[in-house]
Amino acid sequence: MSGDDCIDEVLSVVGCGWWLSPIFMATAIANAITIQRAATTFITAPLPFRCSSPDDLPRLAYTVLADSTTNTSTNNTSNSTTITEVDSTPWYNSKCLDTTSSSTHTLTVDFISLSSSSVDPGRHSTGLLSCPVIEYDRSLFISSIFSEFHLVCERTSLRPLYQQMLAMGGILGSWIVGPLADLLGRKRGILVGGLLGLPACLGVALAPWYPVVMLLRLVVGGCNRMIIISCTVLLMETTPPKYRSVVGIFMGIPYGLSLVVFAISGYFVREWRYLQLICVLPVCLILPFYLTLNESPRWLAQHGRGKEAAELLVRASEYNRSPIPGTFKPFLDKLRKQSQEPPTSPQEVQGQQSPKEAASKRLVEKMKAMCQYFRSPAMLVIMLVTPLMWFLVNIIFFAITLNANNFTSTSPFFYVGLLGALQAIAYLATIPANHKLGRRKIIGGGGFLSAVFILLDMVVPPDMSWLRWVFVMAAFCLGSGAYQTITMYTSELFPTSIRVRGTAVCVSMADVGCVIVPVVTDVLAQKVWWSPGVTIAGSGFLLSLVVSLLPETNLKPMPESLQDVEDRIKTNNSSTTPHSFPKNLHSTSPSTKEQLAERESSKEEKHKENRPRSN
Repeated sequence: MSGDDCIDEVLSVVGCGWWLSPIFMATAIANAITIQRAATTFITAPLPFRCSSPDDLPRLAYTVLADSTTNTSTNNTSNSTTITEVDSTPWYNSKCLDTTSSSTHTLTVDFISLSSSSVDPGRHSTGLLSCPVIEYDRSLFISSIFSEFHLVCERTSLRPLYQQMLAMGGILGSWIVGPLADLLGRKRGILVGGLLGLPACLGVALAPWYPVVMLLRLVVGGCNRMIIISCTVLLMETTPPKYRSVVGIFMGIPYGLSLVVFAISGYFVREWRYLQLICVLPVCLILPFYLTLNESPRWLAQHGRGKEAAELLVRASEYNRSPIPGTFKPFLDKLRKQSQEPPTSPQEVQGQQSPKEAASKRLVEKMKAMCQYFRSPAMLVIMLVTPLMWFLVNIIFFAITLNANNFTSTSPFFYVGLLGALQAIAYLATIPANHKLGRRKIIGGGGFLSAVFILLDMVVPPDMSWLRWVFVMAAFCLGSGAYQTITMYTSELFPTSIRVRGTAVCVSMADVGCVIVPVVTDVLAQKVWWSPGVTIAGSGFLLSLVVSLLPETNLKPMPESLQDVEDRIKTNNSSTTPHSFPKNLHSTSPSTKEQLAERESSKEEKHKENRPRSN
């Protein structure tokens, strides 16, 4: 491995301890921010409704007259009409009016003593041809996006936009956060996302117009993605390798717990604007943690700020009371000399390029560097397969979550709360499983078994609803384990030089999956009942196939460069199990590349005997 991989060894000596706790807490809160996606289940819940024309009777008049008679003839007066038919179907039939039919149904009523405004103020004018006046059943939800903006009949296609705009914002944020986090650092990426995301989240809860709500949701999605990616990468880059599995999986538990809390909140608070304000809380909490965070030492070293990286590692060891052994002193000294210092001599100043020339040169160098990644077969497989995995696992994960209103029309709160509790349990169970089985088996097995359980749910008889609950919850547990493992796996696959950008591309593909999910659960499910199940099962089977193309990273250091990625492929090809890698990272032998560098440098040669060696 390259010399920079000594950062992993130093981190192993430093350990987690108190210095990592602010990053740990910030990432936990960042994962809870994702609740805004699952909150769509309640915020856009479809309320049963009844469409009518302005001249039709309100519900109370209908009920009184239906109880008394169905066919009555009376003398025509100025204040009454004749009842010719009373519909026997439920009042809230959730059907639009037939605008092509000329037939009408009339009911006898004294319109002087019984007006719609005085009897039933719940009737609303929509401006829709097939539903000019609408009434909602508010027994389960008082209000939602669905009822607030009358997303019925001709506007049905607008309902998925609430979820889709958040995902589209995530796609834009993923492409922005990569270069931004690489340029400004992981820590500042969190700050930018928080400062822009907080007012946007509040605006969603207060905006009176649907187009404005959609625009703000786009901003919220981008800011959320900035926070989540920056926090996740920062945590993975500062966590010792042997704790990476535990920390990476454990970070998903806050999201599961936030699901439980949100389900309880939704049970008591059934108005969508107040629910949206509850979703703002994680964004408010993330900002104070910015003041306590440290920058990633890997990012500092990659950007010529080796002195700061070395001082940060030393300060972390002192804070954790874990002194760094003297064998790492040559590495820390070398790291300090990597700092970029401004030119001081006249010759250096005269040799400087103009800003335009320097920018042009940097762009050419970056393009050449990116071409190297595409020319590497090992890196090309990672860049193609990993985004596909994110796309598939997000379809599994969020399709089950957002399908709550289709699966149960009476217990969506219990459904979402149970998902959150089982997700936390699944994450805890995944920790030892990842250590023993490795990343690929957890992801592949989780995808395959979740698909099997969803298919079994589709063939269960309707009178065995308890068995359906068992199959769906089992599928969600397995999908959750695969989801969180992929989150950790991605940081281990990409080298430090493009880790944030690679993760950003992967997460943007995940958001593409989230754009598709509401179309399946909100639109197609109303026309073809089996569409959500087939979509989830197909994604699970495909996920189990594509993950086999990637290398195993369990108990192995994170790559720093393209050469490290290629060396890892060679190591995997020469080993039969992921456990062939030495568990004690202090005994890791230097790679051929490092040995050649030591031979060329007489200064490093003097310290060669002092460096950690294999037993």
